[in-house]
Amino acid sequence: MRAKEITPTSWILYNKNEVKLGLLIGGKDQFSLFLKDSIIRYTPEELQAKFGKIKWEERVIVESKTITLASLPVDSDEIFDIKEDDIPSYKKTKTGKARYVAGYWGIKFASGYVSSFCPKLVTI
Repeated sequence: MRAKEITPTSWILYNKNEVKLGLLIGGKDQFSLFLKDSIIRYTPEELQAKFGKIKWEERVIVESKTITLASLPVDSDEIFDIKEDDIPSYKKTKTGKARYVAGYWGIKFASGYVSSFCPKLVTI
């Protein structure tokens, strides 16, 4: 088992065959594992008992021009009409109508959870 860090509090969990199991979010006291069709909460002890030893891989930070909004990455070189409400959002062009949200999201659809980077605000 390995957990590849994508943010300081989230990891992609892989099994021993390198198949993605889900998105693991959490910290010292509790973790939430977002699977295709469910969310399971674990204490660190329960997580270890369920999956055994997990190799925690830190993310490699590469110097880039990444723009952030409320400490969350965005997928554009320029952002406009920024709103830092409960869900930080922005537009990709000055005249655009679509709003996008910053960061990585686990979105639940009828078929299960799908990970998304900077989805449209109407999607979430």
